[in-house]
Amino acid sequence: MHETSLIDSFQKDFRYQAMRASLDGMRKEQVNDPWEASFSYCLPTGNSPRILRRIYLSSIGTLLMGVILLLSSGGLVFARAVLDLNIPIQNMGLILLTCAGVICLIFFFPLVSWLRAPFFKERGKRCQQQFRAECIPQVTLEDPATGEKTKLAPEDTCYLLLDQECNRLILEGLLCSYQIRAADVILIQFIKSGFSTATLIAVRMGDREKLEIRLSKIPHVNDRPASDGAAHDYLFKRITKTLSTQQSTESPDNQSYLR
Repeated sequence: MHETSLIDSFQKDFRYQAMRASLDGMRKEQVNDPWEASFSYCLPTGNSPRILRRIYLSSIGTLLMGVILLLSSGGLVFARAVLDLNIPIQNMGLILLTCAGVICLIFFFPLVSWLRAPFFKERGKRCQQQFRAECIPQVTLEDPATGEKTKLAPEDTCYLLLDQECNRLILEGLLCSYQIRAADVILIQFIKSGFSTATLIAVRMGDREKLEIRLSKIPHVNDRPASDGAAHDYLFKRITKTLSTQQSTESPDNQSYLR
């Protein structure tokens, strides 16, 4: 069963009521393995929200450090070559400074994945070992109310399992585990803002609660450009195919699927 000790730390979180309804459902139906639940849920994993913020803060710090090191080495070269200042630093020192900056920039991209891995334990492996379903290992989950705002970190980072056979999505996040069953989905909507795209999902949790989440896939070099519209947005297309019995997901921009 999932951890409940940290649920109080989510009292101001947009998922709080959905968590309470999900925990009540788990106790009522005496579910041992959440993947076997017959309802949609949002369950706390026991990890504190502070962990996610620290991971992204470390990543941003690495990026800033790389930029500072490169600017420093460039400034020293400019001062010596153009301004003809006598700065007591060897050429090897400048090379090492530049290399350190480049290394920080290179490690910035995979750092979040490396830092988050220990907090998923076996949950991430379980998603990736499901041969009958597709797993997308890096999906960000946000509150739709703040999805357009600049923030330090998203509300969660997840493994997304697209279980088309059971018409459901399994999201194993750092902070929460989610199941979205097609029968509980109220709305699926494609969102485009500038060069970024996202998928909005509204789903019933329990008898009275509703949870809205905004999912975004970390871009990959093989992805189709966002300008192609909803029909070619990889994440939106895969989600609608998983949660719908329709074989085709071709649609114009800002298409909504009501269930």
